[in-house]
Amino acid sequence: MRLRPIAAAAMLALSGAALTACTAAPESVDGCMPAFLPGQGASQVELSGEFGEAVSAEFDGPLPADEPSVVFAEAGEGKRAGVGDSAIAHVTVQDGTTGEVVFSSQQGGAPFGLSVGSAEDGRALESAALCAAPGSRIVAVTTVLDALGEGSSFAGSQLAPTDAVVITYDVMDVFAGRAEGLPQPAHPELPGVTVTELGQPGLTFKNNTPPEELTVAQTIKGNGETVAAGDSILVQYTGVNWDTREVFDSSWNTAKPNAAPDAAGSQPVVFPMQQGQVIDGFYNGLVGQPVGSQVIISVPPEQGYGNSPNMPPMIGPEDTLVFVVDILGKV
Repeated sequence: MRLRPIAAAAMLALSGAALTACTAAPESVDGCMPAFLPGQGASQVELSGEFGEAVSAEFDGPLPADEPSVVFAEAGEGKRAGVGDSAIAHVTVQDGTTGEVVFSSQQGGAPFGLSVGSAEDGRALESAALCAAPGSRIVAVTTVLDALGEGSSFAGSQLAPTDAVVITYDVMDVFAGRAEGLPQPAHPELPGVTVTELGQPGLTFKNNTPPEELTVAQTIKGNGETVAAGDSILVQYTGVNWDTREVFDSSWNTAKPNAAPDAAGSQPVVFPMQQGQVIDGFYNGLVGQPVGSQVIISVPPEQGYGNSPNMPPMIGPEDTLVFVVDILGKV
């Protein structure tokens, strides 16, 4: 995966620094106020490892996590993430008592998409990235409950909701959280697109019969770089079965695709623009589009999932699919 270069000053500050102490961090970062104070938890953590590579948090557990705490070990440079923005980062989660690694985006090779929230959103995993910039290295200490929200857990772990976790972030880039550009006229053959205040799209179907061919239209035209074959892109998307009108997949609400949107349930996703890595209709609909655009794609069955074992259970091999995709940035 091709990663955008990190700001030179941030790289110089991190290269050769095998151990970074997270102590006495200021409450603001270049005038931006993080969601949480440094606190007793995050201030006890030392980070080792090169930026963007495997990182380890060293501490004497158990760490206090009654309230989430955040320290910026490296401030980074450039656009700082505000509420509603998206960030792309390598994220590592460790048990706040034993230090055992619970999750690492490095293991899958792809950085992790974050929808940046506020302290009130109830998901410190995203809120800790408030004020992040390219090159930021952040450590947060919180409980599983405060990190993920009620009813969620880290896959494969035995951690209880009240257990402490240490979350480290190497922030690669920061983008807008939704498409930004010029609104475009509606396509006569495609559903209309409406968006909530937070940016989540909904569809209004005007025709019962879908187009027979792949049909693509911009609802918002961005002015960023053009998506090319082989790129990896960060997107927010919603997938709807044209035939049943049901949402079968959505990054806007990862837990409950049909639920009302909220910033805490949103997680942008990195997709490789490589044939065979995504369905043909998704690939053909997005390659050639400028970053910042919102695109609606009607995907006929032959460019959809076909008989793939990865086909979501809410669609059939002969169903037409509709995707609304916000292209947030190249990764």
